[in-house]
Amino acid sequence: PELYPPSDARTYDGAVDVFAFAMLLWHVLFRVEPFAGAMPPAVVAAVCAGERPPLPVHAPYALGRIVSACWSHAPSARPDAGKLVRLFAQPAE
Repeated sequence: PELYPPSDARTYDGAVDVFAFAMLLWHVLFRVEPFAGAMPPAVVAAVCAGERPPLPVHAPYALGRIVSACWSHAPSARPDAGKLVRLFAQPAE
C-alpha cells in the first residue's frame, strides 16, 4: 500500500516485499485470485483503504496469523524476512 500513489520522494524497505509475499502466498495456498473480478484501480484503492482478501475458514490458524501480520497496513508492524523464516520453521499448531 505504501507504493501508492507513486512518488519519487517516497522511500520504502523490505516491508513492501513482505506484503507482496503474503499476497502471493494467499493466492498460491487458496487457489483464488485476490480481489477476483475487480479492476486494478479498484484493487489499489481497496488495499490502500486497508482491505485485504478474506482468509478462508479452512485456513490453518497459524498460517492465517502470519499472512495477517504481513498484511499490516503499517509497514513497521510487518515481520521482516528473518522472522518469517523463524515462523515457518516452527511446528504447526
